[in-house]
Amino acid sequence: MTDKLLITVAPGIPPYMAAQIPGIDLSPEGIAAEVIRAAHAGANVVHLHVWDERGQPTMELAAFERTLRLIRAGCDIVIEGSTGGVNTLTAAQRCVSLQADIELASLNPGSVNYDKGVYVNSPDDIAYWAQEMRRRRIKPDIAIFEAGMVANAVSLAEQGGSRGRCCSASSWGKRARCPPRRRICSS
Repeated sequence: MTDKLLITVAPGIPPYMAAQIPGIDLSPEGIAAEVIRAAHAGANVVHLHVWDERGQPTMELAAFERTLRLIRAGCDIVIEGSTGGVNTLTAAQRCVSLQADIELASLNPGSVNYDKGVYVNSPDDIAYWAQEMRRRRIKPDIAIFEAGMVANAVSLAEQGGSRGRCCSASSWGKRARCPPRRRICSS
């Protein structure tokens, strides 16, 4: 089996950031249009959060499924549901996207300082998401924000926390995250 390069588009940003961008459309239609454009330009994976008709984050499965239908009507792209979200949500609320017909889901193997706060992913929550992905036969995309998360990801895999081969995405180089270094990224 040969490795395949995954080019992921992530068409969503926090509402406070979106408010600073005139004309941004985070509704299901707006997100689907951006995903379809990205797919035609070469993206083969989309990382999706759940957004409602007003372009606000929501935990409503129907809103997520509507976005999926719009995307699939316009392109063939692998859909990755997000388990990300704000710290005020429960682990179950943060993985509502796993209830939809998706191929991949993000799995964050640790916490990190992020933007204006701490992005918390507790060991119990991580185990819960991994179990839900196994149960639903969804392949995890291990999202590495800090070098220390690599050890957590390896431990999770050794404990049976992922089904078969998994994907790995690195999100380094932003404020309060591990800086990208050639020796780290090529290890």
